[in-house]
Amino acid sequence: MIEFPDLDQHRYRMRITPVSAFSATLTGRIAEVDSLIKLNVLTDPTEIRRSLQLGDISADTDLEIAGRELAERVCGELLEKGEQARWLECEPEWDPLMFGRVALMHLYLGQRHDAPEDRLGLLRAFLRSCQQRAAAQMQSMAAAVQPPAPSNGQAVAPA
Repeated sequence: MIEFPDLDQHRYRMRITPVSAFSATLTGRIAEVDSLIKLNVLTDPTEIRRSLQLGDISADTDLEIAGRELAERVCGELLEKGEQARWLECEPEWDPLMFGRVALMHLYLGQRHDAPEDRLGLLRAFLRSCQQRAAAQMQSMAAAVQPPAPSNGQAVAPA
């Protein structure tokens, strides 16, 4: 048995699952992933790529899924380490919509598993920081596409 001193042993259970439930052959994985796509079980392109486990293009796939994996790491650390987590808010270079979606999923997961309220609070604060960054990006993009106001008080004729 593995001991986790910070956690109440009676509130949490560790479940060990296989690394991959998909077939070991490429043909089998393609068929299984295709079935899951048709059933709308797999819809996220990142998860589809990850499920296919295509070794020859893993370097490109690693780059494409790096952001998602970082978001999962950040949110996982918030739940596991609390205030000791490396990141407590959304960084400027991160995709706030994607990080926000991952944070929301981790919040649901934490609530489902009765995570400590202080850790859920940190996750909520992180989610709010993602939402604020996303709103600021939207405002910035909207301002960039708006035509400038006329300088002499006259209306600008449409082009």
